[in-house]
Amino acid sequence: MLIADVSGATALLPAPLPLYAYVTNQGSETVSIVDLARMVTLDTIKVPGKPAGVALSPQLDQLYVTAPDAHDIAVIDLATGTVARRIPIGGGPLGIAVSPVNGLVYVADWYSRRLVEVDPKSGAITAEFEVGQSPSGIAITPDGKFALTADRESDTVSIVDVSHSPQSDPNPRATSIKVGSRPFGITLTGDRYAYTANVGSDDVSIVDVAKRAVIATVPVGRRPYAVALSQDRAFVSDQYGGTVTVFDLATNLKVATIPVGDHPEGIAYDGYGAVYVACWFDNTLVRIDAATLKVTGKVEVGDGPRAFGTFLGLYRPEGASAR
Repeated sequence: MLIADVSGATALLPAPLPLYAYVTNQGSETVSIVDLARMVTLDTIKVPGKPAGVALSPQLDQLYVTAPDAHDIAVIDLATGTVARRIPIGGGPLGIAVSPVNGLVYVADWYSRRLVEVDPKSGAITAEFEVGQSPSGIAITPDGKFALTADRESDTVSIVDVSHSPQSDPNPRATSIKVGSRPFGITLTGDRYAYTANVGSDDVSIVDVAKRAVIATVPVGRRPYAVALSQDRAFVSDQYGGTVTVFDLATNLKVATIPVGDHPEGIAYDGYGAVYVACWFDNTLVRIDAATLKVTGKVEVGDGPRAFGTFLGLYRPEGASAR
C-alpha cells in the first residue's frame, strides 16, 4: 500500500494499518495529531515559529516541521510527541522533504534561491544548492538522486542532482523548467512525472522528469495550492475556490469539483482510498472518498492548518487519546 502526497515522498505500507495525520497549524503554532479512523484529534504539540511544511523520516517515526518565523526546523519524536531538537536553517524555511534512501532532509528557503540539505542525526547543514527564486514545494525521486523544487517567483521547476555536493562539485547538474505562473506544491509519480500547482495561472503543469519538459497543462480551480495523486486521479486543492478539483491521470480531463471548505491547502492520498485536505480558514481536516468523490468526514484541528508536505503516517505519541 502506498502513501503519497504533495512532497512526492512515498512509503510502502502493508494494509490494514492505523493512520494518523500530522497537521501543521500556523496560527496556533502547533501540530495536531489526528486519528484518521475516528476523525478525532488525539494530541497537540507546540511548535513556535509559525509551522508550515511537514515531512516524515523513512521509518515514519520522526516528523520534521519547518518554522519560517523561527528560521529553523523542528524534529518531533512521534513516540513521545515531543520536540527532540531544533535545527537552524536561516532564511525562511518552507517546503520540506526527506530522501527515502538515506534519510537526508531537504528544506526550501522561501526567502532566497536556496535548497538546503540537512543531516537530521547531527543537525548539520551538509550542502546547499541554488534553485529558482522562492522555492516552496519539494519532491525527491525514489532513488534519492534528484530533488525537484517549485520555484514560485521564477515560474520554474528546478531539478537538482543532490548526489553531487556543491562543496565537491561547483556546478552540480541542475535543470530549470518553465511551468505555469507561481508554482507552489509539487508531487511526483515515482520518477516519471511531476505535477505542479500553479497559483498564478490556475492550472497544473505536468513535467516529464526524464525529458525535462512540460508535456501538458490542466486547468483547475482558483489559486491551486497542492496536488495529491491516487492510482488514477489527481486531486488539487483550490485555495480561493474552496474546492478540490479532480482530474483523470490518463486523459487529464476534469472529473469533479468538490466543495471542501475555506482555503484548502495541504492535501494527501492515504493509499487506502481516502484523500485528506487541510482547510486553512476553517481550521479543519476534511476526508474525501477517492472513489465516490464525496466528503465523508471532518475534524477540527488548530488555528490556520497548512499541512504542506508529507502529513500522513503510522505513529501516535504514547498515551495520546481522543479529546
